[in-house]
Amino acid sequence: MSPPGRLGPEGSTRVDRGEYRNAQPEGSPVSPPGRPKGEYRAEHEGTPVGAQQTSSGRPAPGSVKQPPEQQRYATLLDRLTRVGLAVLVLSFAAYLLELMPPRVAPERLPQLWTLPVEQYLQQTGTPVGWGWISLLRHGDVAALSGIVILAGCSALCLGALVPLYLRRRERAFAALCLAEIAVIVLAASGLFAGGH
Repeated sequence: MSPPGRLGPEGSTRVDRGEYRNAQPEGSPVSPPGRPKGEYRAEHEGTPVGAQQTSSGRPAPGSVKQPPEQQRYATLLDRLTRVGLAVLVLSFAAYLLELMPPRVAPERLPQLWTLPVEQYLQQTGTPVGWGWISLLRHGDVAALSGIVILAGCSALCLGALVPLYLRRRERAFAALCLAEIAVIVLAASGLFAGGH
């Protein structure tokens, strides 16, 4: 480690607690080499160009413009997680209030929970894989739909980025999004699950 005042990584100066500040003069319009003007910098490189700072020296909320793909992903992720949580809470409430009949009677659960999974599935007649979808009318199974929405948020958000990347002719990013979606879908399909 460099002593205070000596040059650290990438021409920055070291200050207390191992933090680094940009060695460029305050308010300098120059971004680090190889990065567009105002683009994010690593923690040790200082605050992005043009960003307002709080008293702690960090960028003020809303002062740094997010790229459109980050805004789209974050907005969609926020909305989908809210929907998933609402479905999860409402379906569980319907189960607790017995608004939807349970697949497995609650009084049987203590004895069934001690069984290995194979025996539990056999004694309850619960299907494996995606067979649970046909049982959504049951309160204890309906709660799974909220979990599925939460688990699928990432794939839906990535899918929303593909048209944006294609419009900008960034085919590599579009291909990466599609590849990640394929991995998520294949994992959810159960095709590679052992023993089922």
